[in-house]
Parts: sequence; structure tokens; C-alpha cells
Amino acid sequence: MKKQLKNMLIISAGISVISPVISASCGNKGTVKAKEVADIYLPDNFDIKELGYFEKKKIFNKADSINLNSIDYTKNTTFELPDEKDFFLKIYSITPPAIDENTVVPADKDIEVSTEINLVFRIVYKDPNENSVELVDGWERKLSIKNDKFVLHSLNSVYNSFESIKANAFEFKNIDWDKLKAKYFDAEIVEWSDGDTPKVKVTAVDPSNTTVKVGEETKIRISGIDTPEKFVGNNKSRDFEHNYAKLSSRFAEETVPKGSKVRVYADQKDAFGRWVGDVFFGENYKYLYSVEITRSGLTLPYFSEVSQALNFAKNPLYWEHYALLQLANAFEFAITNKKGFFKTFALPYWIQSNIYRMKPNGKWTLLDKKSERNLFNIEGINLINDSYKNK
Repeated sequence: MKKQLKNMLIISAGISVISPVISASCGNKGTVKAKEVADIYLPDNFDIKELGYFEKKKIFNKADSINLNSIDYTKNTTFELPDEKDFFLKIYSITPPAIDENTVVPADKDIEVSTEINLVFRIVYKDPNENSVELVDGWERKLSIKNDKFVLHSLNSVYNSFESIKANAFEFKNIDWDKLKAKYFDAEIVEWSDGDTPKVKVTAVDPSNTTVKVGEETKIRISGIDTPEKFVGNNKSRDFEHNYAKLSSRFAEETVPKGSKVRVYADQKDAFGRWVGDVFFGENYKYLYSVEITRSGLTLPYFSEVSQALNFAKNPLYWEHYALLQLANAFEFAITNKKGFFKTFALPYWIQSNIYRMKPNGKWTLLDKKSERNLFNIEGINLINDSYKNK
């Protein structure tokens, strides 16, 4: 029997009831500490694992023995069932904490708010022969975690300057710029509209690059990231998003301030007439802006084109060759080390749902190594071997 359901572990999804389900809000009495295993994912169109009465009872009792309160749901979603090799406890869904959009977080003082996080647990079966995953019908547990003292950290403590992460920054040391001379130009920063859009003035360009002229001023939409919005058109974002967006802008203005010499890689324009590309900055243009603001935790990455990764990650003429692997590594660094927004919000989706209100950004999953489908497990893409390496 097949069930078709979008399985979204990080999103508050309505969970379909599949035949009679045992349900408990917070009545977990298990004593066995949960043991993490490599994450297992249900496909969107999954099968139901048929079990006999006594086998079901045995599996259900083992699931009931686990202490759900011992689970760190921010790190993993799949756990052992005692003495079972093919059946696993799975966090089926997580609803994020919801912060009021009008909340004002002070610059220099933490505040506490009331939140609630809801988890749904199910049992899954992984067939060792076919490597397929099925849902075991008839068992469900719900855990509601209420927190009256969820800390919204002061904005200044959330902010990370480039200098504070510079020791971990990636340095591009041996780019063959001659190969890219038709795709880049040198410039200086005129201003930043926000954390992902600078205006630059062209200072030098190779004759093979006929897209811009020396002295021209143009806007750049930074590839690979999408920072929170301060404004969309003339509409100001709500206080909660606006104040976090200002942190992204602050990073831009302090890291690559007005007058900074930069090298701009750009090869196409967007619908607003802005060049889409990226900014190399620092001595010998050895740092890439999209990567370092991601490492700071002051943006979510933004990349959804699998075909571009397939076609361009191995080609040194394209941005993807230089940026994608380093963006993923920087994203992992920010999450693991609780940098920037991750100091307050443990998971990327929590940032997406609470900070990115005016223009939601859900296009970070391909660069998240823990996502079910990411650039490290898609057939045909080998970022580690194909991407740029310092030689």
C-alpha cells in the first residue's frame, strides 16, 4: 500500500492519519536513552510496512521504551530501536518556535519569550536488501516542548564581524584570472543597498569583456545568498526581520566598505537589470563575499539549480566551480559553531520561518549537508573532487 505525502521533517506539516494511531501528547515514560544513527528519509511516495499483530506489539513496545526527552532534535532525526537492525524511531515532523514579527530585540540585552516546539515521532523500516524505506503504521508519539524562557540574544552578540571569523575563512590563492578575463572586472564599492546588493564603480576591465566600461556604476546581486529584507520596494519589513537584516548590511559595510577595491565576477543580468555575480575582496582578492557572510551566520545560502551544479561545478569558467563547495562548508561552520542567526535559532528552517518573512528563502537545502537531497548526494555531482582547489 502506498501513501503519497510530502515528508518535511523541519516544516510544520499536517500529518495524515493512517489507520488507528496510538497518540500521546507528553506521556512518554520510556527510560532508554535514544541512540543516534545516520539519518533515514521517507520518500514522498512511501509504502506502508505490513506487520503481524505480535511483531507490531514487539516493535511498538521497543519504541515506547525510548525516553523521547533524551533526544537532541537539533542534531539528528533517526534513532535506534533496542536490538533492532531494520526498524528505527524517526522524528517525522518538527514545528519551529514562532516569534511574533513585531518583537524588538535590543542591541545590548538578551530577552526571553515564550515558545513551543512540537515533534511527531513515527517508526520506519529500512529494507536491507532493496535499500527502501517504509512507514510502520499504527504508532505515533507527540512531544510538546514548551519554553517560557526562549532566549532572543542581543543583536550585538549575534553579529559576527569578518575579523572574528577570518582565521576560518577560505583563501583563494591561485585562480587563473586569465581564463576569466571575459567574465570579471575590477571595481570599487560605491555603497551597499543591503547585505547582498552592492553598487560598484568599474575601475578596470579587459577588452575581451564588453559588458561594462571603466567609470560605469552598476549594481551587483550577489549569487549564492539571500539576506533578510529591510525593505521590499517602499514597504519596510516588520521589526523582527528588519533588525536582523540590518546585521547583514552591517557585515557588508564593515567587511567591504565604501571605496574598497574588489574584483567582480558577473556573467548575466537579472530581471531588475542588476549583474548577478560575486565579489572577491581583500589582499589579492582572496576572499569571496558570499562564502564569508554565510560563514558569519548572517544569511541563509540561496541555490536551487541542480543542473548548474551538474554542468558548471567542474568548469573553472563558472562561479559554481569556486563557490558551491565553499558555501556548503561555510554554512556547516555557521550552524555547528552557532554563528550569527544560529546563536538564537538552532536550525536553518527556524531562521527561514522567523526572520525571512517578506521574501521567504527556502532555497538553502541543497547546500545543507544534512538535508535529504543535497549537492553531496545527488548522482553526477562530485563537489569535493570537481571544485576549485588551491594548488
